[in-house]
Amino acid sequence: MVYTPLATGATAAALLVGAYLYFEIGAFASPQVPRTLFNEKKLGWGLIAGLAVGSPLSVVLIVLFSSFEGGYLVSVLLEIVLLVGLTELAQWLLLRSVYFGTDRSGPFYALALRSGIAAILILAAVTRYFGGPSVDVLGAGLVVSQAIAILSVEVAGGLLSIPAPPNSRRVGGGPLSGGLIGGVGFFLLGLGLFLGSEFGIAAAALAALGGLFVYQRLRRPTLSRIKPPEPPEESKEDPTPESGSGFGRTDR
Repeated sequence: MVYTPLATGATAAALLVGAYLYFEIGAFASPQVPRTLFNEKKLGWGLIAGLAVGSPLSVVLIVLFSSFEGGYLVSVLLEIVLLVGLTELAQWLLLRSVYFGTDRSGPFYALALRSGIAAILILAAVTRYFGGPSVDVLGAGLVVSQAIAILSVEVAGGLLSIPAPPNSRRVGGGPLSGGLIGGVGFFLLGLGLFLGSEFGIAAAALAALGGLFVYQRLRRPTLSRIKPPEPPEESKEDPTPESGSGFGRTDR
């Protein structure tokens, strides 16, 4: 037996996050970083770690949305702090682990973690709506805009949480900065539920556009400046393997 709301949520999460990882991460990883530095297996494990972290966070998100609908402001603030704080803690620990933190491709693995978290949160938000008592066009539009906003806010926060690379125009960055954009983004998503579908779509669009704006400003300075290690003397003439990355994306 297939539970339709859950299947719908899983499909939406897989399409959005899968497209992001293939077209965006693959585009930057393939031409910038040779296989000797960028490890696709680590990217996969980063995504799995995000799915694991996102599972308890999805419960917090559902409670947060319910608190907004009930008008419980104190509860809303506590749940946003919990949701954002645990996300930032997870990324901080990931980039300082022996497995993920020993090479300079950490930003890619951090975005894989954020993508996994976003996937589970999207799954929770979509399943919550389509499992509700009624479904209409405005409500469907709201949950689609929420899904896009969740991914946008998560990946933007992931980049903003990474300190500025040396010798770049970017300054600042860290968990507090990443947490701030996450907190504002989730507050807008919940506020939209409180105000109704029409305002909810506008609030989710604002969160998505804000996250996209931050991400666009940080993506190239952060992801294109990851330098490969010095190749051995005998291989300096051609340090990049001919096979390239399995992503096969080199068009950016």
